[in-house]
Amino acid sequence: MDTLRKNTITLKCLSLILSIGFSFSLLAEAGTSLFVYGNVQLKSAQGDLSNLNRGMDFDSGETIITGVNGRAQLQMKDGAIFDLKPDTEFLIEEYVYSPNTNTVTQAVNVKEDKGFYRLVRGGFRSISGLIGKKNKKNYRVKTPVATIGIRGTDYTVNLCETNCGELGKGLYLSVAEGGVVLANDAGTLDIDFGNAAFVSGLTSAPVAISSTATASRSGDDAPEATFEKDAVDTAGNIISLENGNVIRNLAPQRPASGVSGRIAASVSGVLLSTVGTDANLEVGPNGTLRAFTADGNIYSQGSAGLNNQGFDQATGLYWGRWSNGASTITNPDGDVTVQDFNDSSAHWVLTSNELTPVLPSSGIAEFSLVGNTNPTDNQSNTGVLGSASLSADFVTQTVDADVNLTIANRTWDAQANDVALDGDAATFAGDFDTVNITDNATGNESDGTGSLEGFFTSDEQGELDGAGLVYSLEDADGVEVDGAAAFELNNTKSP
Repeated sequence: MDTLRKNTITLKCLSLILSIGFSFSLLAEAGTSLFVYGNVQLKSAQGDLSNLNRGMDFDSGETIITGVNGRAQLQMKDGAIFDLKPDTEFLIEEYVYSPNTNTVTQAVNVKEDKGFYRLVRGGFRSISGLIGKKNKKNYRVKTPVATIGIRGTDYTVNLCETNCGELGKGLYLSVAEGGVVLANDAGTLDIDFGNAAFVSGLTSAPVAISSTATASRSGDDAPEATFEKDAVDTAGNIISLENGNVIRNLAPQRPASGVSGRIAASVSGVLLSTVGTDANLEVGPNGTLRAFTADGNIYSQGSAGLNNQGFDQATGLYWGRWSNGASTITNPDGDVTVQDFNDSSAHWVLTSNELTPVLPSSGIAEFSLVGNTNPTDNQSNTGVLGSASLSADFVTQTVDADVNLTIANRTWDAQANDVALDGDAATFAGDFDTVNITDNATGNESDGTGSLEGFFTSDEQGELDGAGLVYSLEDADGVEVDGAAAFELNNTKSP
């Protein structure tokens, strides 16, 4: 009996050890950093700090901390994305995900999957993954003033402490798609897409606010890895978060009513720009571009979907890309050509402000990136823009620009100096001086070529306040990478 009892105890202990080991294996490798800029640190569950670099894994129980000029985009194992803003502290409180839940016997794992997070300070934008879709009760984000739950969504949250506008300190939340539940001891509020909410403290109930009454944007220079329905992991694989395409019937005819403005576009490697009444912009609700005119040709969205749409209130710039479908190009004679976007995209940045900026006669203007589309190539890949810079020298009438991006496991760095500036039209166009391409798997480097084109924007008084830019890069094998970026004037200084 003693031997049997000892064997039984040994088996129970072994079972306990194995179960503990299995639990820890579930908690490990909660996600991977897709994009890192500036000072970003990883704090272990024991409090040890280390630098978080692009492509590094992080575990349940660890905290990601961005500096005042730092950003990080995180991909969780279930496909969820968190884009952390500067000066943010974000704890992966408890994360468990078992991807193999397709069979009946494995379906029980869905109940075990959980994504519990804590926002200590700062803010983020997030698109939910499979955990939020399969078992919404097992997804939550705790903050000092309220807890966030989801109903399958794309939302942005900012825990504001300073320069918070009229509503003051508190949690600001806006929903771009799906819905969010915001709750604390004082009350619960459901927020649907297109709406926003505010919570001032734990003892104050969440309240609905205007979608424009958000906390003031910080003055940092950290670029944002903008994403909508797709992103790219460190192996160059496309992450299809949700199919958010907007499908429309082919509409090759000229828009019934176009508006003036300024637009730059990259259509499958062809750069275009038009200013004034010639732009003939057909813009739908929320800045949705449906058609524009360039070089006498009408470019219509057709059945192509809309991705990466964004807007900057300070400059009035809109940006986005058409993809996954077919657009149409109508020439002045009325002949129609169908443009297939299943393997590529049309990127654009525009403003409906038709005023031509009055550019200074001297000085150097420096601009900060405020938005961009995810770069795409002609091989069906989607990437992440790491950074972009722009400056203009009004004495020499030239522009300098730099674009750094990652796509299909390769990093592209393009630099342009002394690009010609047209002071009368407030536009610029030229070639990149260098395009360096690094294979992230092998470290091998190669050279490419590229071009850029863009325009400057003005406020209501005609004074310079921003710029829009599109670019197209190409390697020796004919792989093209296109994208668009929007900039806000940062400062103007003497040369």
